[in-house]
Amino acid sequence: MFKRVDHIGIAVKDISKAADMFSKVLGLEVAKQEEIEDQQLIAALVPTANVRFELMQPTVSDSVVGKFLERRGEGIHHICFEVDDIAEEIKTLQSKNVQVIGGSPREGFVGQIEFIHPKSANGVLTEIAEVDLRTPTDINLSVHHIIFATLDRDAAVDNWVNNFGLN
Repeated sequence: MFKRVDHIGIAVKDISKAADMFSKVLGLEVAKQEEIEDQQLIAALVPTANVRFELMQPTVSDSVVGKFLERRGEGIHHICFEVDDIAEEIKTLQSKNVQVIGGSPREGFVGQIEFIHPKSANGVLTEIAEVDLRTPTDINLSVHHIIFATLDRDAAVDNWVNNFGLN
């Protein structure tokens, strides 16, 4: 079962400039940053009181994030939900014919992760994570809600409720 939104992944061309913007405009600071070689990116976690932003800068242009930037420019890349048991969650999703990308957990920046194909989530690349990297903050700023654009609101609501237990 999805517990909460852990982070919103944002593809950026320059992680330093993006981090400066988050600091100057929102008063948010990078809590953890590292290069993730197998994903060909540099990632930085920027926490709010309840949700984190994951800034992602590609290290090569033909990486997944590099290709995303080329096609769509900077912006939201994915949304990540925390789950208790990722292996069990993957099995549950597959039993509902939800298309997952890899089919098994793998190590990611925040813990064990897997991605749900956008075709199964109304066009939204969705990550699930068994989170083991926490980034506490004393910032009071919170993310209140996230809005997804869709052509058929009722079908999208049914999909997210039935497949992901969100309502």
